[in-house]
Parts: sequence; C-alpha cells; structure tokens
Amino acid sequence: MKCPKCSSNKLKVIDKRDSDDSLKNRRRRECIDCGNRFTTYEHIVEDDLLFKIRKRDGKIVDFDSKKITNAIFQAAKSVGGSDIDEAKRLSKKIVEFIKQKFKDEIPGVEDVQDIVERVLVKEGHSKTAKAYILYREQRKKLRETKTTFINVQKVIGNYLNQKKHGYLIASFLFAATPLPSNMLFITYGLMRAKSLGIYVGFWFGRTISYIIMIYFGNAVLTPILEIFEDRLTAILLIDGIGIGMIVLFASVNWTLLITKKKLKSMKPKLCRF
Repeated sequence: MKCPKCSSNKLKVIDKRDSDDSLKNRRRRECIDCGNRFTTYEHIVEDDLLFKIRKRDGKIVDFDSKKITNAIFQAAKSVGGSDIDEAKRLSKKIVEFIKQKFKDEIPGVEDVQDIVERVLVKEGHSKTAKAYILYREQRKKLRETKTTFINVQKVIGNYLNQKKHGYLIASFLFAATPLPSNMLFITYGLMRAKSLGIYVGFWFGRTISYIIMIYFGNAVLTPILEIFEDRLTAILLIDGIGIGMIVLFASVNWTLLITKKKLKSMKPKLCRF
C-alpha cells in the first residue's frame, strides 16, 4: 500500500474501527514521509474464507468457487438452462454449506462434489443435478482408464528396460503378428523410449511377415478359394479369421503375461460404434 499523495510506502495505522459490515475493517493511516492522513477499508472476500481444498492425489490447493459456478452452469446448459445468476446463487449456498460442515478441516474434491449434488436436489434443480451426476461419472471413468493405462505403461516400460533385448523382441512380435503395432509405438512415444532394438525388431518382423504373405499366401489362399465357388465368400471367411485373431490377441492379459508369465484371458475392450 502506498500514500495517495506522495506514493511512499512508509505508513502507520493511527486508528482502527469496525464497520457495520462484519467482513470490512476501517483503518485510518498516516504517511510518515509527508504526514498525509487517509482512510482505507480492509475487505475479506467471502469465498476466500474457505482457503484450501484437497485434490484426489492428496495435494492441497487454493479453493476457487468459480469452478463450482461453472460446473453448475454447464450442467444446467446441457438440460436447457441459461441463468448464470442462479448458478452463482447456488454456488454461494454450496460454499456456505461447506464452511459449516468443514470448520476445522480441509474438504476433499469428492466431498465438495457430493455437496453440490445435495444442494442442487434440495433447491429443486433435479434435472441439473442428474446432468451433473452423469458428467461426474464420465469423468470418473476417464480417470480410471487413464490410471490403468499409465500403470500398464509403467509395467511394460520397466519390463522392457530390465530385459536385454526387450524392445527388439516386443517390436518383432508386434510387426510379425496381427497385434496393433500403432498402439505399441504410441506407448513407446509416451515412455520416451530410445533403443535401436525398436527399429531393428520392427524391420525384421515386417520383413518376415511380408515373406510369409508372398511365398505362402497362394499356398493357403488357393485351396480355400477352390473350396468355395463364390470368391466373395472365401474372402469374407479369410477376413473373419483375421478379425478373430485380432480379438484373440486382444483377449490376452498382456500385463500379467509379461510380468508374471501367466496366460490369462480377459474381456476385450473393442471399439464401440
């Protein structure tokens, strides 16, 4: 704070009084350099009374009521609402409820979200509450998927780094079989993997797969095409076998197979159309 007359920051409080508003304090100040006296008011922002919130990872961060307002407004918009002032009013009620419930402790993110749901229902905004609950559930599934992927990535990364020719063998298998090699390279990218074995293994795998297709393709395809008079039926059958192999590979729990060398099937997570 500086003196409005000379801009000096050498100030002293000569009088202090409470105002009618409990969130404001009146201060009478004097500039030591020029002797100018002036009045200031210290205002406590109501939302800042709730200082901190605990995130899901345990980290303590500053509380921001605007995030609650925005979440309520977005949920309301999804069901046809458009009143931002109502979202602000509900946000204030939620903040008051949190302050009453968590007087001597720091609330968690899930605690706050539970309170948001209760206040929305209590205030008669059941549609908005439902939209908010659905959005919350979707975010939960995304977090779980992300956590699972990161865990698998770490397990695979640790395994490949421990093995002498881990990257070479993995790249070879994905290149020579119907395994989705693009997913392997996405994993490599996220791991920031750097190994010559990645390229050598993938090159050898693809070379062998092309040799098999060129030299043994006719030996396999010709008898199948001769069995069926309709070539389209034969082609569809071959494609079906290929898709079946992909589903078979997707049904293997590769994390368990790599880490504990145990073969176990699981429900494949295929794309939903």
